Amino acid sequence: MLYVVELNVPANTPDINPVKETIEIERGVITSIEVHFPPGVRGMVKTAMFKGHYQVFPRPPGTWLTGDAETIRADVFYEVTGIRERFTIYGKSPGTNYPHLITWRINVLPRQIAMPWLAFSRLVEAIYNFISMLSGGRR
Repeated sequence: MLYVVELNVPANTPDINPVKETIEIERGVITSIEVHFPPGVRGMVKTAMFKGHYQVFPRPPGTWLTGDAETIRADVFYEVTGIRERFTIYGKSPGTNYPHLITWRINVLPRQIAMPWLAFSRLVEAIYNFISMLSGGRR
């Protein structure tokens, strides 16, 4: 499932009071994130994604993503375990004279597709349990 968030960052949004957009993401695994910076941003708009106080993207904590006339794409692996979990995307633009629209695209796959080895390990365990049952129990 692809989630799209358009973050409107007003001119001169201070570091201490960033704008934010919240998004609820359904259970699955975030496998990739794209952030589009339109022409003219010149690296002056910064953005980051959080879940509560935990910084999901970019990493390491304390860094902010920026760019100019580019789409930055990253493969990630972040499991959303709840039925629906809330994430917050922040943006700030100290020193800018114009507003900017930053577009986030967040790709989420079902757990069994993003982590296919889980299905395989369950199959192996089921076969092992079946063989153990036929042979009279585990030894």
